[in-house]
Amino acid sequence: MSAMGVTARELVSQLRARDQRLPFEIGAFVALETLERLLEGPAVVGPDDVRIGPEGTLATYVAPSSASGAEAAKSVAALMAHLLVAAGPGVPPTLLRLVEQGPSDGRWDPSRMRDELEASLVPLNRAAARRVLARIVRDLEAGPRAPSRAPAGLAMGGDVDDDLDALLAVGEPEDDEDVPTSELPQLDASGNPVVSFDSITAKRTGLRKREPEPDLDDEPSAHDRPTPAMGNDVVALGRAVEARRAAERERPDPTPKVESVRPGRMETRPATKPMPVAELDGFDEEPVGGKRSGLGMGVVILVLLIVGGLGAVVVLRPDVVDRVMGRAPSEDELRAEEEARQAQERAEQMDRARAELHARHGRLSIRVEGHDRAQILLFVGRGPAVAENLPTGVAHELVAVADNRTPTRAVVPADATWAPSDDGLLYELAMQTGDEEMAFEQLVLGPSRLDRNAMGTPSGELGRVRVITTPPGARVFLLVGFGTTEIRDLPTDAPQEILVYDEGVPPVRSFVGPSDWREAEDGKEAELVVTLPEPARRR
Repeated sequence: MSAMGVTARELVSQLRARDQRLPFEIGAFVALETLERLLEGPAVVGPDDVRIGPEGTLATYVAPSSASGAEAAKSVAALMAHLLVAAGPGVPPTLLRLVEQGPSDGRWDPSRMRDELEASLVPLNRAAARRVLARIVRDLEAGPRAPSRAPAGLAMGGDVDDDLDALLAVGEPEDDEDVPTSELPQLDASGNPVVSFDSITAKRTGLRKREPEPDLDDEPSAHDRPTPAMGNDVVALGRAVEARRAAERERPDPTPKVESVRPGRMETRPATKPMPVAELDGFDEEPVGGKRSGLGMGVVILVLLIVGGLGAVVVLRPDVVDRVMGRAPSEDELRAEEEARQAQERAEQMDRARAELHARHGRLSIRVEGHDRAQILLFVGRGPAVAENLPTGVAHELVAVADNRTPTRAVVPADATWAPSDDGLLYELAMQTGDEEMAFEQLVLGPSRLDRNAMGTPSGELGRVRVITTPPGARVFLLVGFGTTEIRDLPTDAPQEILVYDEGVPPVRSFVGPSDWREAEDGKEAELVVTLPEPARRR
């Protein structure tokens, strides 16, 4: 490890080699510091041009004013995408959207991008972020250690955890500083403060930020400077709320106290209207016209219904009989009943999901004439892109093609570790296209990298593969078959792009639109026949 620290590329590669994750706040902080160094002299910066010293300080080795502002902003977006690859799941959508689309107004400007990136990190303690970054660099300098599944901060000790918590630390108002009653915030019905951005900005001038305590292990850096944040105002508002609640507790309770009264015996009052009494005169007399036989038949039918109902309860619900007889079910029986109920609910949910899937999805059959080994690829999207509904436990191959650049291929192995997320299992993949210029008509994808002996076995669960490309916006394809194949559960309400490639033949793009689907017995289906041009030369 050099005394000058590590480059951003070395930081990512060494963390990935240790199977450690870089907190996404730290990756975004590195991009923010890089942007601030390019404001006065825009330049194109890459992962090898940014170096992080042992004190957590940043240095950029590029020629100032050597590129336009848009080029500089896009290069920093690519740098942040490279750093977020090491962050793993949980990256906020605002950061991913900033990497993919740039500033919200569509202008790739370093100043505009810096403002939006800083806003996504508010509140941010720069000194704490720099200390975390310094400890990560020094930990890498200490040499390799046993692989860990924990993030970098967790693998390095409690000090880094404290500094990660300090990333959200904010200043406090001066001690013994009273908040005037006129400055108290409005409270809602639950006693919580109603805070708006205007009110926070208006009270900002009345608060004083407390400087963070120096770290004894690290010397202060000349680059430390406070980041504008709204943290001071939130603390002041919190104290104001506590003061107001304390004042309300000291006020006398206006609610009149009612002494408890022992309830007396309820007075029995006669009903205002007597209940009607059935006439029983003549009931024991001999019935006329067989009325008694009809009454007896009704009683018999009623008894049969009661006996039949009790028998059904005994047969269908023995647990009810056990409860009535005082025999409580055991824990195993209760657990079995709960598992059976949950299994039934899952089965019903799967049936509903399958019905919805068949209503909006279909089966696409693809055949390439004369080329039984031609590669068939399905367009997924532009990076960052997500390939959904992929079976876990088997290998998947993806291809990234940038505009007028050489493509690249990557494989998700069959034994890959899929991380659980809010939307199911997730696997993240970083792909970087080549630097050589290549027109689409001359595109050479090369042979498949799938190993037939290591294809794996489906586990029964579905997952998603999120692909982050360098440069951003590269077209991502998923290899779905060779020569003749069938794609199931394909959305029918949007156009689908199919890319067919065979060695020595220019690639062919085909499209399947909503009007190409037809109704079949088991759902919608479509068929695509692709004819490749004659090869320019035989290999």
